[in-house]
Amino acid sequence: MTKITGTSYYTTTYPTQAADSAASTSAGVWTDAQSAYSTSEDELMSLDIDSEDEQVALLQKQSQLAQDTYQKQIEQYEMQIANLKLELKNLESQRTALMSKMLDPQVDAASILSDFSSISNSKFEIYSQIQSLGIAISNTQLKMEQEAASTSLAIEQIQALSDQNTALMSTYDGSSLDLFSLDTNSEVGELSAQMGLSFVGVINSDEQGNAEFSREGATHAWCADFVSTVIKRAYEAKGLEVPSGFGSSSVSTLRSWGEDNGIYLDTLSSDDKAQLIATYVKPGDIMIEKEGKSHTGIVTKVYPDGSFDTVEGNSGDAVKTKHYSADSSTLSGFVLMNAL
Repeated sequence: MTKITGTSYYTTTYPTQAADSAASTSAGVWTDAQSAYSTSEDELMSLDIDSEDEQVALLQKQSQLAQDTYQKQIEQYEMQIANLKLELKNLESQRTALMSKMLDPQVDAASILSDFSSISNSKFEIYSQIQSLGIAISNTQLKMEQEAASTSLAIEQIQALSDQNTALMSTYDGSSLDLFSLDTNSEVGELSAQMGLSFVGVINSDEQGNAEFSREGATHAWCADFVSTVIKRAYEAKGLEVPSGFGSSSVSTLRSWGEDNGIYLDTLSSDDKAQLIATYVKPGDIMIEKEGKSHTGIVTKVYPDGSFDTVEGNSGDAVKTKHYSADSSTLSGFVLMNAL
């Protein structure tokens, strides 16, 4: 199973100090809205995603949550503007009353002028706040449009990857590809990737000859067995000795073996995962997903932005190809087999 990462959404801030002051009455409401969105996003991020349709549905749901949050913020701005306009109306009533007082010779003219000045200053401050809130509304509406465009682009990318996977599935049919057609002149890592791809489409059944991938029966989680078997075959095809102690039915044991041999690349705590992956990870290395929901696969391609492709066993109980971004929330690191 894989997980999809969440989209980063903008947080609108007021453009001026005046707008900050005007927004103080709704700060609690906006904080609650942010908290509600954050909680919902965390719940979504914890879901296991195994199909392109589910990924698209998740992105659409996350995007709608962001749109709803932005809309609530706009409504708060509009409410503040309405309240400020009421204050303007009240100040205008006070100004009218002062004008009547000016006709009374008993009233101190200096005091009246001071009150007029105070009202004028208050109206100026309110007009400034209304203008700033109008700008904030425009900014939030722009970010709503950017969010919608970002989601559309992400969905297009998922669909494009789905088309690529479909093409791979039709090209690498485990029942028809001749393993002897593999290029054994390739480096052992590249050969491991080729061999892994040759099994794409194979499911968990003895009839298809992959009992070695699920030695403990049909319910066995066989992703680590798939990785171990394919890499061992690649070494044997090259006439090389399999590295001492390599191979396990356990993801955590594969990781520990990499750590013990000084070839485990921990990306979970890295601030620059993309650069780290693009620099050190190569086809034939082993991808390790986080413990607690552990999974593994063989890297088949690495892109300049740090994203990468894998071939994995026990993905929906079959061998499938997957694509990951460098900042995938499920990724822990890599066993760098090419570093041996």
